[in-house]
Amino acid sequence: MEKSSTILLVEDHHLAAKVAKNILSSLNCQVDIAMDGKSSLEMFQSKHYDLIFMDIGLPDMNGYEVTRRIRSQELTKEHVPIIALTAHADNQNQQQCLDVAMNAVISKPLTRERAQGILDTFILTRQQHEEYAGHHEDLGETETHGEKIVDFEYAKKLFGNNEGAVREMLNMLVDSLPHEMKKLEAAYQHENWEAIRAIAHKLKGGASYCGTHALKLACNDLENYIRSGATVQLTELYQRLLSEMLTLQKFMAGKNPR
Repeated sequence: MEKSSTILLVEDHHLAAKVAKNILSSLNCQVDIAMDGKSSLEMFQSKHYDLIFMDIGLPDMNGYEVTRRIRSQELTKEHVPIIALTAHADNQNQQQCLDVAMNAVISKPLTRERAQGILDTFILTRQQHEEYAGHHEDLGETETHGEKIVDFEYAKKLFGNNEGAVREMLNMLVDSLPHEMKKLEAAYQHENWEAIRAIAHKLKGGASYCGTHALKLACNDLENYIRSGATVQLTELYQRLLSEMLTLQKFMAGKNPR
């Protein structure tokens, strides 16, 4: 039985909210509804959510602004995927959603098929790890910031259960870290945060495929914070990324998967 997921649905249309809640509830989700931006921010601050469905057109502020505020507050909370719900999923709207660090954009109405796809893609705990029981090695026992350093079984699923391919990708990622750290440090010395954002974004892509969740989260948080325009904790997030890179290096050296 998969773990129930906690969802925040930000939708100001009562009927649309009710339909979406029914769909999500049928997919083993506990759903809270916020009818405007202010209440959605209050609910985000008071409770952990596995994912947020964000309507763009809200009565007090649009979904872009709500997302900006959520991303700027995520320094003290775990990163949460935000999925835009819009009646106009054209290229311009999609770009606006991505610019404020939303994770995906889907057109209204929310269907069961779309909801299932989003939940399975963005909520790791919904994946059925039981089917992998009996494999001889677990590279992900140690955690940082509540995330596995390496979730080997997750990566194997992405690579069609090809253990050799996973190890090759992990080695390539780890081998690239010294070079990426040098680039990060050089950019930091020049206070070039856009270059740091670009490096974090690129590194996040590799980390996503390798099941290195702690590193991925550090990249994601730094990238989103830079995009938000906030500056207070830039150095703290930068140092956290370097720390996760070093932690992964040491962890893999200890496992010696080559």
